[in-house]
Parts: sequence; C-alpha cells; structure tokens
Amino acid sequence: EVFAYVKGINTENCMDKGENKLEFMFYGCPTVFALGGIHAAIPKYQETSTDDRVILIQDIGSFYPSLIINNGYMSRAISDPSIYKQFYDLRMKAKAEGDKATADAAKLVLNTTYGTFKDQYNALFDPMQGTRVCLSGQLYILDLIHQISSAYPSVQLIQLNTDGWVL
Repeated sequence: EVFAYVKGINTENCMDKGENKLEFMFYGCPTVFALGGIHAAIPKYQETSTDDRVILIQDIGSFYPSLIINNGYMSRAISDPSIYKQFYDLRMKAKAEGDKATADAAKLVLNTTYGTFKDQYNALFDPMQGTRVCLSGQLYILDLIHQISSAYPSVQLIQLNTDGWVL
C-alpha cells in the first residue's frame, strides 16, 4: 500500500494539503502516511519503564537536512548545494562542542531552506524535491522499524513521527 501511494505522487499532486493520505496499521499502531510526514500513535498508551522493559524515545537529528544532502534533494534553483552542506557541518560541529547559539542558528537556516521548497513565493520553490525529502524519510523510518520489529518481536511500536519514534 505504501509503495503504491508513493508511486502515485507526481508533480501534479505533490503540493497536496492533506487530502491525499494513506491510513494503515503498522505493527499494531494506527499510522498516517502523507505528504507532510508520518504520524502514528497507539491511542492513550501508558507504560512505565522497568528493569525488564524500557521505553526508547529516538529523534533523528537534522534528518531532513541529511536527506537533502545525502540524496541530492536540494532545490534545483540552487546553483551550489555545497553551501547548504557547510551549514550542516557547522551545526553538527557546534552541537558537538555545546555551542547552542551557533547550532540553533545553523538549524534555523537548514530547516527554513527545506521549508522554502513548497513556498510558491520563494525563489527556492521546488515542491517535488520537498516531497522527495519527506517521502524518502518516511520510507527510511518504516523500513528501520520493520527491521527492528522483525529482529526483536517483543518490541512494541508506540509512536512514530516525521523524524523519530517511541518503542
């Protein structure tokens, strides 16, 4: 179902505002896969970590910027995508060194750049590239959760979002 949904996205419908979504159960968790990201949660789930059972909350740092760089999804209006990579490297270095001000400033540049891909009034407008970033990220997350769940059947998927999960 997910692959059919993704294959159906093209330049004509990649600016969808939420009407085009896929709802399904994924490892016991109600899931919505759409052009704005993936969202899933077991309703009203409650559990307390114990010595035998832990809750893992995972967030992927700079996920969309990483996808843009590693998959070549920069707006095609940019003549030199290496500048974006420089901001990414600056952020990662500042974050590792505890320089919150620099890390936050670079994060703003990185995330705002992605946001311009679907802003028709911005010179970086490239909705298909923005859609590629979002859809590929969701596919990577689904694949990772599938691999984890297959290898460790006792893992319970509790929540998914566009750049993280709770297991």
